[in-house]
Amino acid sequence: MIKVTMDLTNNSWHVDALPSTNTVEAEIWYTLDPKITTPHLKNFSYKLFMEDENGNITPPEFSNHNVEYTPTEYPVFVTNHTYHNLLSETKYFWKMHFWHRRQEIADKVEFSLPVPSKPFESWTWNSEQKKWVPPQEPPSPTWDENSQSWYLP
Repeated sequence: MIKVTMDLTNNSWHVDALPSTNTVEAEIWYTLDPKITTPHLKNFSYKLFMEDENGNITPPEFSNHNVEYTPTEYPVFVTNHTYHNLLSETKYFWKMHFWHRRQEIADKVEFSLPVPSKPFESWTWNSEQKKWVPPQEPPSPTWDENSQSWYLP
């Protein structure tokens, strides 16, 4: 689980962990100090998205525009989502923007996923396919018309 917090008092983002598997759960929160920053949100908007090193955006893209309300407890939960099928050895960028009282705060977090554990000693990592591969391809089944079934030669 990754927790991303928009800090409206200090106009910054905080990310408490980086992904370590190809499925990433993310929670988006915001916080502020009501003694310093007025707790009433006016013209508050945010946009979050993740893209890979080639600029391909990984769905979903979070966004919400022109929010206006006054919360009473902090931090405030905004949304959550799960990213699936991220690839090892690929650079990802989590791009974050928020606007509060017409001021934009943007940041970018870069991360790469580690290669997963080797499933069997004889397998090798294929950097192009981004997966572990066996030393030989599995046999292909063959159809036997007489028995009306598949079999391995």
